[in-house]
Amino acid sequence: MGIDGTNTLMIRGPEEVLKRLEESSLLFDVEEGHPEWFQAFQDNYLGDNLSTVCHHKYFIVFKYPFRNQVPKEYLRVLLEKNPQIWLKNEYDSDAGYAGVYIAHYYQGQISEQYVEWVEPSWEECSMETDFSK
Repeated sequence: MGIDGTNTLMIRGPEEVLKRLEESSLLFDVEEGHPEWFQAFQDNYLGDNLSTVCHHKYFIVFKYPFRNQVPKEYLRVLLEKNPQIWLKNEYDSDAGYAGVYIAHYYQGQISEQYVEWVEPSWEECSMETDFSK
């Protein structure tokens, strides 16, 4: 059993690239040398499991399930295949794990930032409340 949650991925870039990414449901050919889990990730979390929340001329927002880890390597390859985009992937889980991964090309190299934290759950908040007063 794993940890469930949600990823929200915002991609900013040229209109034609965003249209192609939406039409492909963020899928690409998994090539030799890519981690083995890429195909399982595509099969289980993208494709029909990917929903478009908002599509504007210069950005698009997707939601897809979170399961145990942020797919930073997958998103990095997506960026390598589309160097003119910016990515921001926010996630949160039922267990309180949350974070953000941001990546884009800067001076010919991928620039990445990743921050993770643990948020209190509603159950934890209610257990910490003293209702006796």
